[in-house]
Formats: sequence, structure tokens, C-alpha cells
Amino acid sequence: MVATSGIEKIGAIAGANAWFQLYPLKDPGITRARLERARDAGFSALLVTVDTPAGRRTLRDQRNGLTVPPRLSLANIARVFLHPAWLAATAAAGVPRFETLLPYFPKDADISGVAALTHTLAQGMDCKALERLRGIWTGALLVKGPLGAEDARTCRALGAQGLVLSNHGGRQSEALPSPLHALPRVREAIGADLRLAVDSGARSGLDVARALALGADLVLLGRAFMFAVAALGKAGAQHAVDLLAIELTQAMGQIGCFELSRLPQHRFVAA
Repeated sequence: MVATSGIEKIGAIAGANAWFQLYPLKDPGITRARLERARDAGFSALLVTVDTPAGRRTLRDQRNGLTVPPRLSLANIARVFLHPAWLAATAAAGVPRFETLLPYFPKDADISGVAALTHTLAQGMDCKALERLRGIWTGALLVKGPLGAEDARTCRALGAQGLVLSNHGGRQSEALPSPLHALPRVREAIGADLRLAVDSGARSGLDVARALALGADLVLLGRAFMFAVAALGKAGAQHAVDLLAIELTQAMGQIGCFELSRLPQHRFVAA
């Protein structure tokens, strides 16, 4: 939803492999319009994020000067001119903007800034709101954010097909538990009824093996691919895939497991 490429552009590339991540919105009409656009663009799954109802003071970002759009400083300008290929590509592409959101921003909003998002985002998501989304979206629906067994059962009752156990990499609240710690009890609570995915901190094939052994069906990796693309461009994505596959195969071989489905049987529980 807040990508710098529009969902129509992404859908044309990814097709049914595309998932649309929705943050809670104030206006139900805008919500419906965005979901209809995602459906028309070929997206197959809706991923509803329910655990970021408010902003927070990200002190690290403040110290680093990380803003959208970026503020130019002497240090930034120096770094930019040390990377002429990046500078040329960025100049050709233009200033990054939240393309999917542009039609819904107020006319006087800074369309490249995060502040404009506050005009559209709701403060949280409750069961009734999730139930309304289930009634609008006919495809697969996943809920991102629950870390407890009771929340998992509630999502199942409301018609979700899957959950993404996440603490957003610790960026939103450093006090949240790791999804890996929550995974076994959530799997035990819901059995095989829901697909369980995890994110937050997975960087290697070994991390993927850990999550699968604990009961995950899917492991989501964001920064691993972002780092690879930042370093190597388009080739970086395939390079990341190759490295992850090698590392996962090696991790499984070290414990004598040669089928992904058998990884939970090789799980070691400390006494």
C-alpha cells in the first residue's frame, strides 16, 4: 500500500504472486476502492496489518536523519556524488512517491512525505473491521501482527486463511517477543487450520530452517533481498535466492534432514 510503485505496475509484473498489504484506514470507501484496485491488478491475497495502531519515536532514525523524503545535508550530498550510477538512476526515475496512495491524499498534502499518510490511516483495527474486510475481499486473507494463541483463534473464526507472526523487526516496539518464541504455541493452538508465516530478522537459510522446524509454513525475508538488490541491482535478487537455497540445504544436511516437511521432527528441545 505504501510502496513507491503503484499496485497496477506491480500486478503487471507479479500477477497472482502479488500480495496486497493493507494498513487500517479511516474511510471505508477508500478501503474498498484500494481493494478493488488490487483485485483488478491481479493480486491474489490480502495481508492486513493490525498491530501498528500508532506511530512511535524512532530514535535511531532521528539520529540518522532518516526521513521521507530525505533531507539533504552536506554528508548526504557527499555520499550521493560518490555514487554517480545511483544518482543518475534516481534522477531519471524522479523523486520517490507513494504511487498507490496519490489519488487519496488531500490536495495540499506533501505527496512524497509520510505526514500525508496520517490523513488516511485509522487508529487500530478491531474484529468488526476485519470482518468487513473479509466480506469485501473474496481471495485469500492473511492477518499480520498477532503473536498470541487467542488472537490467532479469533482471526481463524473471522475467516482468515493465514497469519504472519511479526514484531516488525523490533522497530515498532523493542519489548515485543520474537515471532519464533510465539510460533510453537500458536501452532499448537490452531493446529493445521491456518497457514503460518513468520518475519522479523530472518537473514539466512539457517533462519528459514529454524522457523520451519518450529512450525512455520512460510518465512518472509525483506531486508535480505533489499540488501542484495542495493548491492547488485537486478542480479542481486537471484543471488540472494541462490545463497538462501545453499544455506538452507546445508543446514538441513548438517542435521540429516532431506525433506522440508520433516524439519519439525528434527527440532531439538533443551531439557
